[in-house]
Amino acid sequence: MTTPVWVKVVALLGAICGGVLALPMALAGAALIDGVTVAHSYTLNAELAASATVSVDVSSGAIKVLTGPEGQVSVRERDTVRALTRRLAEIELDTLHTSLTPSSSGVSIETRSEPFVNFATFRVRQVTVDMPAGANLRVTAAAAEVVVTGIHGDIALESASGAVRLRGMDVTGQTSVQVVSGDIEFDGAIHGGHLDLRAVSGAVRASIPKTTDAHFDASTTAGAIIIDRGFPLPVLTREGPGQSASGDLGSGGPATITMTTISGVIYLKVR
Repeated sequence: MTTPVWVKVVALLGAICGGVLALPMALAGAALIDGVTVAHSYTLNAELAASATVSVDVSSGAIKVLTGPEGQVSVRERDTVRALTRRLAEIELDTLHTSLTPSSSGVSIETRSEPFVNFATFRVRQVTVDMPAGANLRVTAAAAEVVVTGIHGDIALESASGAVRLRGMDVTGQTSVQVVSGDIEFDGAIHGGHLDLRAVSGAVRASIPKTTDAHFDASTTAGAIIIDRGFPLPVLTREGPGQSASGDLGSGGPATITMTTISGVIYLKVR
């Protein structure tokens, strides 16, 4: 039986496409195994007025925000690129930019990375921001892992993709985190402030002291709500796992805790 021409053409096109797709993967594998690694590190500093705001705009990578000296903001960055040759790695390294701009309202930090120059490249970007603990913080991230430690000023954090972790926190004002795709983790205390954790796709977890006085609201569309007071127990209704829960912790408000996600688990640990 003679094979139709169109079948031969489709088979040929499939083979060509497979080869085209396999080439970048092969080059990337070669860069990982036999490539050259190039890195650079630098520090940027700026003064920060009292009660000012530190604004951070992150395109990609990993960013840590830590407590630092009063009246000063410091950005420490280390970028690493691996490619087939040193020249290709240096070209890719030059596409990573960070700026630190003082203004009347505070300090703006912007990290930008241009698209990959070639597919056979691997890059790692690590940015650390040191800022006064009581200053306000605003973070906008496209695709980044964000860790904030010890900041007790007002916080507004929005991320399109990537996990967000808040550690050693003391919420006395407004702390708001919104993530489209990624988990949210909070560990700290709440003293009269408002904690608002919202995800579209991802788990939302919070760990707070048992001495906390706050009103608690939680909701999930596809997931469970678990309250852990020494033993994790899911919130149940007659229909099964509850998709909303509210109540007072300790003596209740005026402090509030709001935890919501469309697809994911909500986990509140009272330690």
